[in-house]
Amino acid sequence: MPSVEFAERVVASYRPSYIPNAVFIGGTSGMGRAMLEALAKQTNGRVNIWIVGRNKTVAEEIIASIPSPPLPEGSATTFTREFVQCDVSLLRNVQAMTQELLRQTERKINILVITSGKAMYSRVETADGLDLQMMLRYYSRFKMIEDLVPALENAHALGQDARVMTVLAAGVGLKVPIDDLDLKKWYNYLMVHIVTGVYNDIMVKVQSERHPNLTFIHVFPGIVNTPATRVSLFTRAIAVLSWYWIKQVEPIAQSFLYPLLSSEDFKRGGYWISQSADKLPLASNITDEVAKKVWDHSVERTTLRKEAVE
Repeated sequence: MPSVEFAERVVASYRPSYIPNAVFIGGTSGMGRAMLEALAKQTNGRVNIWIVGRNKTVAEEIIASIPSPPLPEGSATTFTREFVQCDVSLLRNVQAMTQELLRQTERKINILVITSGKAMYSRVETADGLDLQMMLRYYSRFKMIEDLVPALENAHALGQDARVMTVLAAGVGLKVPIDDLDLKKWYNYLMVHIVTGVYNDIMVKVQSERHPNLTFIHVFPGIVNTPATRVSLFTRAIAVLSWYWIKQVEPIAQSFLYPLLSSEDFKRGGYWISQSADKLPLASNITDEVAKKVWDHSVERTTLRKEAVE
């Protein structure tokens, strides 16, 4: 585990020569909002920011709070702060959102952080035939990254950082249910949470192999005090029972800036990170064969049918 002082020094030294383009999907609440605000504070607003979410009012409040860096008199430099409204529960919405981001960012993204999600306790199928919880925790993230990878590759081609962070449940290591990848046979709350964590691990492994010049990171924040812990009696009960382990969101968000902004330690490749910003090993049961089956399944499930697009 890096010392707090070391991580803080690394983050404080983040002073890129260019103005980074940062996209936060799920950035209006919880960990996404906390990371966005931490990055804005660290850079003193010298960053272009896109917030993707459903709540325009909250997004506008966040945008208004982002500092404006001092500029020389007469400078023509401007900084982008945009909100892209999107309900990521449907594939066509995700595709429309990623195409809009590619347009607005001029196909260049340096930082992509995905934290979107919602607690569900029974299987609810979307119009795409996907379970809503699995869609939010995995399938939508898979499609977002696949669609936006060209913009990250463009950033790397310019000699700039290009990093993706998916915030969920890195390193849980459950055996992959090869004969039931979309959990139609063995669906339950705990199973969905664990399996989608494993799928995100696999996504990071395969993406880092397909795009070796980019950085892909899956982090495990643990139990964090965010609005997600207060959406129901069940989540409130879990929070109460876990009071000893529950963490405040701001320090965790700050610690995750370290792998996101470190110039050397996470320069390229795939990484699985604990709540303490330790590097975790990829579970030994995630073989190339297993990864290929999950990847092929994901491509098939997230490919829009013609009638869905229309």
